[in-house]
Amino acid sequence: MESVQQVAVFIIALGFLFVAWQTAVWDSHRWQCVVTPFAVAMVPFGVVAVITILVAPLFGFVQVSPAIFLVWSAGGGVLLLSSLVARKLIPASSPHFGPQGRLDLDSVIVLARVTAAFAGVVSIVKMIWLLGNLGALAALADEQTQQEFGGGVAGHIQAFAYPAVAILVARGARMRVLDVLCVALGALGGIVYQVKYTLLMPITAGAILGILSGNIRLSVRIVCYWIAGGIALFMVVYLLGFALLRSDAIVSEDTYLFLGRHVVAYLTAGILSLSEALRAGSQQFLGATGTMTLPFQNLFAVLVGEHVVGLDDAVRFTFQISQDGTRENVFTLFGVLYLYLGACGMMAYTFILGLVAYAILSISRRSRSPWIACAAALLLAFLSFGWFHFFFWLLTPIEVVVVTFTLAALWEVGNALRMWFASLPQPRLHQ
Repeated sequence: MESVQQVAVFIIALGFLFVAWQTAVWDSHRWQCVVTPFAVAMVPFGVVAVITILVAPLFGFVQVSPAIFLVWSAGGGVLLLSSLVARKLIPASSPHFGPQGRLDLDSVIVLARVTAAFAGVVSIVKMIWLLGNLGALAALADEQTQQEFGGGVAGHIQAFAYPAVAILVARGARMRVLDVLCVALGALGGIVYQVKYTLLMPITAGAILGILSGNIRLSVRIVCYWIAGGIALFMVVYLLGFALLRSDAIVSEDTYLFLGRHVVAYLTAGILSLSEALRAGSQQFLGATGTMTLPFQNLFAVLVGEHVVGLDDAVRFTFQISQDGTRENVFTLFGVLYLYLGACGMMAYTFILGLVAYAILSISRRSRSPWIACAAALLLAFLSFGWFHFFFWLLTPIEVVVVTFTLAALWEVGNALRMWFASLPQPRLHQ
């Protein structure tokens, strides 16, 4: 009986993926853009859902509830509605960049390199300071130490690394050794902090920006390369932590068996946690709606110097997703909105989020600034991980977009100054 149900859920997942894919193609044609908010949110979720149904039971995880597709169909429908409304509100005009690669990333490459290197130097200084207080390299793997590393002024400076790394990665095959070195410096904060999204988001944004600018061609082979690279980065973060705690961890077979299962757990956690929440009859976590305004509360806290509330402080409920007792508290993009806000709140939030995402995408395609395009790519990157969790209750998405627009303003001021100096009369040399 269970096998019949699993086959039925698998067929539903394939149907969901097919409809999402076809709708994403239609939406992309309307916006003359291969990567849209609907596409990056819905298609990856459909792919991960199919993989979860096939792989999760083999590792002792629970089966997927078909109810998740109802939640995501409703969320996707509202996201598509926001696309239609945004297209009506925003006048149609020819974009300044697209698959032809008319976006000049080289014009901002120096600023991107300097910014990434600066963020890396700040991370190194903060790490040396922590080591001076801790007295042992292994202490960097301590969770409390990691939280301290990611906080304060040094932690917020890491927001500058997001757009800088994305710009460098977006160059694709045109990256130079210096670019790779700057990417490593910009990613250093995420590696030491050991929070995966701080490492994966800017690189994903770089891939999206590369596709938008024409530097990276979108194909199945390229997508497989990026997925393999993402898994490798995921494992590197853990391997470094293990190596700090135990010198022989890197050569231990148990380490890689653990990592393999952990990759599966990370990939399936959002879908399986949402499945268990829906299976348990949870419609809304009462009293938790205030969590949805955390980024705005934390933004005010940063400005006035008060304590920033982390998700670990605000989210304390988990669901068991495996036979060995593995518990998770991630519920996918639309799953979090449904569980916290209810059906009506989910649709209202999704509609506003969709309007913002499509508006920034449209603005970026009508601007010649690579930084504006990078802001859109970063927002799309956060949406692309909707199969895992809802990231917009963090301060990070707001912070990195604001930082990127700040870099865009600095770039425009620099261009204006160069044009002004160029227009000045040049002194004549007397012969």
